[in-house]
Amino acid sequence: MTILFPYCVEIPPKGGGQVYAYETARYMLDHGEECHFVDASIRGRWDYIRPKNREVTSYERDGLRFHALRDRPFAALAGYVFGRFMSRHLGALRWLELQSAPPGYPELGQLLDSVKPDILHTLSFPQAYNYDALSAAKGRGIPLVCTPFLHYKMIGCGDHYHDIQRNPYLHRVLRESDCVMASTGPEKAFLIELGVLPERIEVIPMGVHPDRYDGSGKRFRKAYGIGDRPLILDITTRKCDGKGSIHTLQAIERIQKRMPEVAFASIGATSREWKRAIQDSTARVLDIGYIDEEMKCSAFAAADILMHPSRNDAFGIVILEAWAAGAAVIAADIPAMRDFMEHGEDAILVPVADIAAMEAAALDLLTHKNACQRMAEAGRRKVTRYEWSQTGRRIRDVYEMLIAQSQSATLPHR
Repeated sequence: MTILFPYCVEIPPKGGGQVYAYETARYMLDHGEECHFVDASIRGRWDYIRPKNREVTSYERDGLRFHALRDRPFAALAGYVFGRFMSRHLGALRWLELQSAPPGYPELGQLLDSVKPDILHTLSFPQAYNYDALSAAKGRGIPLVCTPFLHYKMIGCGDHYHDIQRNPYLHRVLRESDCVMASTGPEKAFLIELGVLPERIEVIPMGVHPDRYDGSGKRFRKAYGIGDRPLILDITTRKCDGKGSIHTLQAIERIQKRMPEVAFASIGATSREWKRAIQDSTARVLDIGYIDEEMKCSAFAAADILMHPSRNDAFGIVILEAWAAGAAVIAADIPAMRDFMEHGEDAILVPVADIAAMEAAALDLLTHKNACQRMAEAGRRKVTRYEWSQTGRRIRDVYEMLIAQSQSATLPHR
């Protein structure tokens, strides 16, 4: 089986989507399948005017094959500027909302003809890839799988969600994909609202490798001078309001007034709103950027509490990582979290943006260590349901089913 992912993955991967794609590909590779990724060199704002790729290049990393197609920098810049600053006011042109996307891939069809994949598996971001993938796959009779990771934004609290996910062109990709993989039951219900046929939706959660998180956390504590102090951890792809980092910072400020010995580490890429918030805050913060995989695992193992009040997660792989490492979890009470977490048993779920509730939950766990340990152990038991070996097998089963259906449809009738 040959799988092509029209999706950019860095090694090591950053963020839940990249981890999902990378780990899926690694599972397939370990089971004898061949995996390809489409790549692009436009990642930062300056790359729009300083193109790096002028020719199609291919290379291999970690046994995975990457194909960097030629840049279309000025077309990408136009789409970025329009999407970033103007399209939110022009609903009919929301297809130009490509603020997270490098240029589209007009050469994707040529790559498919060269690689001859049995299946395409795309994610909802960047959106340009999805639309190109749909066109290329349908024109060649190749099954298309999409894992959208629809990020909720206050769903259940007014039913608002990211503007970028109101994009009718993304909705068309979802409706016309041969299979859409949802992470949770609420995401499946949302997909059905968008017009995706229920029989085309498979609910397959994220996965984790629990054995990677069984360390002591000493490396992280020593590297950042934490010692034996209690540690609250915030770790996310990007520290911003939607991911709950700003509210966590505000809660930490109050917690440290009550318990000055509490250490707080925030790990991930920064944002303008985070920089403004941390400048105005009196909280004592270990403000850390991206760290390597071993140090990240040590950070989870070092933490007493993971505070992750994100209001727009589709699932939240950091929850599984915290459970695997034996940390207690405080998360936002949104449908995606309620779908796999049990309040009071393996986590504490707090109302979105409720700083007082976050403070009270953390103080309760820090002052009642036995209860904190029981909650952490409950999470560690539950995480065995979400091992990548199980997630990968279920994804592979879907691939095989779709390929068999495609081959059957193309057989000549007798």
